[in-house]
Amino acid sequence: MILLICILFCTAADISFGTNLRPRLILESCKNRSNITHAGTRAQTHTHTHTHTHTHTHTHTYIQICIHSHIYIHTCKHIHTYTHAYTRTRIHTHTYTHTHIHTYIHTYIHTYIHTYIHTYIHTYIHTYIHTYIHTYIHTYIHTYIHTYILQVNLEFSFHKQLYQLFLFLAPTFDNGRIIGTVDSLEVKEASGLAMSRKHPNIIYTHNDHGDRNRIFALDATTAHVRAVLEITNAASHDWEDIAVGPCHGTKTCIYIADTGNAGHGARNIIYRILEPDTIQNGSLPTDGRLHFTWSEHNCETLMVNPSGEVYIISKVNGGKGLIAHLPGSGWDSGSTVQVTSSAHLSILTTHQDPVGGDISPSGDEILIKTVDSVLYWDMNGSKDYVSTLQTQPIRLPYILEHQGEAVAWQPDGRGYYTLGEGLHSPLYHYSLV
Repeated sequence: MILLICILFCTAADISFGTNLRPRLILESCKNRSNITHAGTRAQTHTHTHTHTHTHTHTHTYIQICIHSHIYIHTCKHIHTYTHAYTRTRIHTHTYTHTHIHTYIHTYIHTYIHTYIHTYIHTYIHTYIHTYIHTYIHTYIHTYIHTYILQVNLEFSFHKQLYQLFLFLAPTFDNGRIIGTVDSLEVKEASGLAMSRKHPNIIYTHNDHGDRNRIFALDATTAHVRAVLEITNAASHDWEDIAVGPCHGTKTCIYIADTGNAGHGARNIIYRILEPDTIQNGSLPTDGRLHFTWSEHNCETLMVNPSGEVYIISKVNGGKGLIAHLPGSGWDSGSTVQVTSSAHLSILTTHQDPVGGDISPSGDEILIKTVDSVLYWDMNGSKDYVSTLQTQPIRLPYILEHQGEAVAWQPDGRGYYTLGEGLHSPLYHYSLV
């Protein structure tokens, strides 16, 4: 287009000026301009092309970046979706697995253990063993033993109704109180107690092995030593118990048992002394002696009933001592009496027992002292002391003492006393309620 304009311009100029030079110059000039213009156009075109290409390239690159970004975002969404789905799947799988396993195992174990083992064992133990043992023990052994013991006890009683009443009407005593403490330094190991039948509120005691042949008269209301009584024509080998009972018809005597195993074995001698007319320091002669022999090696229980009959019980481990009734013909016979017995005291302890005893003045009740208790028997009208002592006793109130070996009824039977070993030991009294 530009070239055409230049040609037309040159033709016009040549016509106008009528010369050949100028048109050529013009034509050259036009050519040059045309070249320049074409070069400029090419340069612009190249620039445009380059710019367009560069722009297109950048645009394409940007678009690619956007596409990649979109793909990345889409991929991230897919990854997130997949991850979320995977997590949910794991949670669901874990929940399902845990639920399934827990349901299965718990149901199986619970069903197996509870339904089979528990039911079987419970049924077996409860139905068979429990029922069998309960039936066997309760029906057979318990019934048999109860029937046997009741029958034996009733056979030992002359009055069955009185014995049955005894089970429910046993005497009740208070919990005890201290009367006072022994005020003499001479009473070191009190080993027996016996209430006077002749002097109110006088209670006799003596020391264990190691003292000389003497007894002490205590005031039963204060524990004060009222008198010391030396016993003549007697030896103190190992005096273990003392009792008071009738002798020579209407008289009362003090009985002392030299039957302990201290030293070289028991002497097995019972001394009898008439009760003094007055309570004052002095000496008392023996009125008689009974020398015996038997299978036992130690005895700490001496009792005399209202008829003047003497009973002794051996001291053994566990308390089931041998009970013996000493014959009255043995007094002052000049010979040793052979004692045989197969009756055992019906108690069970963990010590060497019994350690003392007393028959009430009425003869209707018995007290036996063990290391840690006082036991009671009611005769229920019977006169068979040996048989009664083979029945079960009742435990009475007792305050534990230091080596307590002494017990005695008060004269009216409405209370009892206990005394332990040691200096200034307290004298306890228990009253019938």
